[in-house]
Amino acid sequence: MRIRGIAIAATVVLSAIGAVQAQQPVRGGTLVVGLAQDPPLINPAISTSVPNLIAGCMIYQGLLDVGPDFKFKPSLAKSWSVSPDGKTYSFDLVEAQWADGKPFTSDDVKFSLMEVSAKYSPVWIRTGEQIESVETPNPRQIVFHMKQPYGPFTLALPCENGGAILPAHVFRGSDPRTHKATTDQPLGLGAFQVGEWKRGDFLKMVRNPTYRDKEKPYLDAVVFKVITSPAGRIAGLRSGELDLVPTIPPNALDEIKADPKLKLEQSNQPPNINLAFYNVDRKPLNDKRVRHALFMATDRNFLMKNVFFGIGKAGMMPFTSAIPWAADNKIDYEKMYPFNMAKANALLDEAGVKRDASGKRFALKIVTFRSEYPGLDQTAVAMKGMWKDLGIDVEVDLQESAAIVSGLFQKRDFDIGIVGYGTNADPSLGIARAYTTTGIGQGYGNPSGYSNPKVDQLFAEAEKAPNQDARGKIFVEIQTILAEDLPAMNIREYFQVDAASKRLHNMWGASRGSSFDLGWLSN
Repeated sequence: MRIRGIAIAATVVLSAIGAVQAQQPVRGGTLVVGLAQDPPLINPAISTSVPNLIAGCMIYQGLLDVGPDFKFKPSLAKSWSVSPDGKTYSFDLVEAQWADGKPFTSDDVKFSLMEVSAKYSPVWIRTGEQIESVETPNPRQIVFHMKQPYGPFTLALPCENGGAILPAHVFRGSDPRTHKATTDQPLGLGAFQVGEWKRGDFLKMVRNPTYRDKEKPYLDAVVFKVITSPAGRIAGLRSGELDLVPTIPPNALDEIKADPKLKLEQSNQPPNINLAFYNVDRKPLNDKRVRHALFMATDRNFLMKNVFFGIGKAGMMPFTSAIPWAADNKIDYEKMYPFNMAKANALLDEAGVKRDASGKRFALKIVTFRSEYPGLDQTAVAMKGMWKDLGIDVEVDLQESAAIVSGLFQKRDFDIGIVGYGTNADPSLGIARAYTTTGIGQGYGNPSGYSNPKVDQLFAEAEKAPNQDARGKIFVEIQTILAEDLPAMNIREYFQVDAASKRLHNMWGASRGSSFDLGWLSN
């Protein structure tokens, strides 16, 4: 089964895309990876934080995985079938054992997906609601019965999409959000396990001696070195201290291209979007005219050139054109909300938020990441300068990932929140969470507080539509509503770019933890 319609093309031409290597893999060696911060936890069934997904999916695995060609491939499920009516999914499981020696069984799958992912994963919550019942006929088989056909079900099963399988005998009876196997002592089925972790300094992953594929991983270890400065990570890569830097700062592209020891690779993640959410429960942002005005006062072409250096393009619709079967090409934000300060000022006047005697209208707080998503901090600073001419005082509050989850998503203590979202190659999985009522209060869900029963209904209908064409038509209808209500600005759509030493082979991008078991280093 193929995930169709994913446009694997970035605006920037990467002159050194990593090619598939013909050489024989070399065993041994330690891969050193530069990250902006520690994973806040290691459990991909709980959080979609990028460091968590990278490290977590080296340890935990899903029933299925997605390869660089965007085709499904077996992982913990060695085979699977779907009933003709699309309501029953049957999986035959591999034989494996957890790192503590206990056997992996269908009970682990049922517990993980229904008791953890379906309750705590912002990607999986809606998927869990579609499951009528789960059968475990024997330890090697599991059967899911859906309430109705649910198109994105298989796409929800890779580890990175919230489908991480956890050891039921470890987690059962506990709060998985605070359990030690989530916070600092993960116990999985994957190719690696935690060797040593000094928070704020490094996380060392070593071979899992109980891993079912005795030929893998090729590497002895992977060390995630915490270097908070983007410039510091690039310097470490150029000096040889680091072998890999996922998601490089856009302004480092030319520097990497010019270094003969280094290469650039498009990340193996599905297309991403940068969204600037409005807190629609706060005045004056509860008035869509104000939201429209702020969009028209945001020069996204300036951002693309000077902040993102041409990686990706300005988003022209609520979703992304990189999933063409779900895109609404009739929506054009350049026409709906052109950069026009005069129109923006007039709209604010019309909305009743006029200037006072000093020329000020109101104040806003923009919250975004300090370092995890390169460019978002500069986007916030640029917006502050752009909106100053509207008479708006802007405070920029840069935070680390853990604070973002609490303050922006759960407490919703912000006016504008700028966030990077993975689309998971399907709007039902990666985008619906940002706009549906059930996503409010969830980490990496719906921070705006936007709640529209019609939008909720249409997203639900898209999930059970009989085919991709039918689902796409529903997504077009959703985007028509979202483009007018505008709970968020689509700043940019893009594919991430990673940088690595040319010594690193057989890894297509770096943001999928499952790819680390294939990577190897030449001498």
